[in-house]
Amino acid sequence: MFGRETYQAAWARLEENVGYVETEGKVPWISDHAASCIRKEVILSWLREGKCIEEGGNPTVFTASFMESLSPILLIRHPALAVPSWYRKQKPLLCQTLHDEDFKVCTTLAWSRMVFEYCQHLASQRNAALPAETEQDAAEDHSHRIPIVVDAEDVVYNTRSTMETLCSLLHLDPAGVQYSWDPVPDEEIPDYPMRRAFFLDIMKSTGVQHRTEDAAEQHINLDTETARWTAEFGVEDAQALREIVEAELPNYKYLRQYKLSV
Repeated sequence: MFGRETYQAAWARLEENVGYVETEGKVPWISDHAASCIRKEVILSWLREGKCIEEGGNPTVFTASFMESLSPILLIRHPALAVPSWYRKQKPLLCQTLHDEDFKVCTTLAWSRMVFEYCQHLASQRNAALPAETEQDAAEDHSHRIPIVVDAEDVVYNTRSTMETLCSLLHLDPAGVQYSWDPVPDEEIPDYPMRRAFFLDIMKSTGVQHRTEDAAEQHINLDTETARWTAEFGVEDAQALREIVEAELPNYKYLRQYKLSV
């Protein structure tokens, strides 16, 4: 269905769904991979020419007015964890190699950074148009901290405080957050390989799972990780993974400096 759908048709469907949710007195929650929101020409320019979107330019397939209506939340994860995880999960299904353009599209934080910088640009334009006293009030209102960056480390290891802080920023009732749930019965788990590969763990879970020790992000050593990747994927792939991770670290560190404090 989605492969045959035009942007205009998808846009109309999105508007219809948002309108329906709002008539129910609820807040629409739109979730997708950052790459899915970026214009094709922006992706190809970054991949093949190393060019980023011009300052203040809209990298997304959405209009500026639609982007201004959102409270964007960007979820980031340390590339030393995210990149090998994607490689491991997709390898038997999508068969992406570490040198494929598709692999770079799926693993880079460049798209999240572009969206972040564009949303910052929109916010600065909006604040510049406000009277001084209104701008000061907006600066003191945490709901204007747009976009919001959340580190996956906090979601796992500081779950409750992260959710409560996020709800406060978005003026949502934290009582509505669910921290535990029943696992999906075996007979209801879909046979579709992609869903099983990427969602089986959460479908079989009963809540947020984490190690009893400190967060892995606090102890990442690329030499140690490379040794693990070598044992799992071989020397050539391990070295390629390391190069990709090292190239992604600047994007991660840039976004992480704006992450939600919990």
